Amino acid sequence: GNPVESADVEDVMKAIKNKCGQDGRRAHSFFAMSKENMARIFSWSDQVCPPETYFAEAKTTGERTLRTKHLMYKAFSSTGWTIWTRYVGISHRRQYHLTVFFLSCRNFELIKLREGDLTFGLEDPKAFNTPYFELRLLNRKGWQRKISKAQRKQIFAPDLPACDAHHWLPLWRKYLQDVVYRRPLTPDDYIFPAIGANGVVQVGEHVSHEDVQKWITEFTTGAGVAQANGNFTTHCFRRGGAQYRFMFAPVGRRWTLRQVRWWGGWADGEHRDTLIKYLLDELGTYEDDYSGMLLPNRPDFDQTFLGEGSSITAATTGQLTLMHQSLSTEMR
Repeated sequence: GNPVESADVEDVMKAIKNKCGQDGRRAHSFFAMSKENMARIFSWSDQVCPPETYFAEAKTTGERTLRTKHLMYKAFSSTGWTIWTRYVGISHRRQYHLTVFFLSCRNFELIKLREGDLTFGLEDPKAFNTPYFELRLLNRKGWQRKISKAQRKQIFAPDLPACDAHHWLPLWRKYLQDVVYRRPLTPDDYIFPAIGANGVVQVGEHVSHEDVQKWITEFTTGAGVAQANGNFTTHCFRRGGAQYRFMFAPVGRRWTLRQVRWWGGWADGEHRDTLIKYLLDELGTYEDDYSGMLLPNRPDFDQTFLGEGSSITAATTGQLTLMHQSLSTEMR
């Protein structure tokens, strides 16, 4: 018979279709980590492991392991969300001589961050001596042909508590020095070291992609933000941060496409579809969501960008009536 119709080929095709849509495009199965979800996860973490206990004397190994994991996750996720680093994770499924590779991201950037890549105690004299620290990413994709192969980013304090790398990364670094290593960090020390099953930090080894993915699953499930029809992967921070700066930040504080391209480390000649995957796919999903059609005061998503027209137009008689009814109910 026709070898194309064999069971082996059908199994491989089924696996590919599960990863991609029927037309060959990637299915929407990996979600961006929104600012709101970041806040919910951090709030849940504060309940499980209160921040005031981070530097307290741990009575058991379990307490110390819990604090280390929660503080490390906060530093890792807020930094990834802020600087949009890439990660890599490869899984494969072998069918006789056929292997299907699924790539979730491109390369290691944040997990290989070292103490020597950070410079603290800086101030910007042009902005009233606003404090910041500098973070250097080496060999970013698309930067290999530039004169400087390192991309330097200045990290200031944003008005986003759960996405504040300016706060959480230095706090985690202090925890590493004072609680974990009990010594100053050397330039070769990994900022995010591997943690063994017994809670002991493995000096000289960086955290693995698999461990980060386990934490993401644990924290999103615990905070109740896990999605039924998809997954949060290590790529969710990069996508969430990029989409926020391009679409969801307050009006007047959104970034241009050129700024997004530079900050995300995309090469000048990289295909436009890459940026569309990060930015516009989520917008299409957002605008095509009609689950709230019965809402009396539903924003006008069809006519304006993200329904912004509803916030700048005059209130209608129907909206004023709803507001009056709500106020009357509250005052009774």
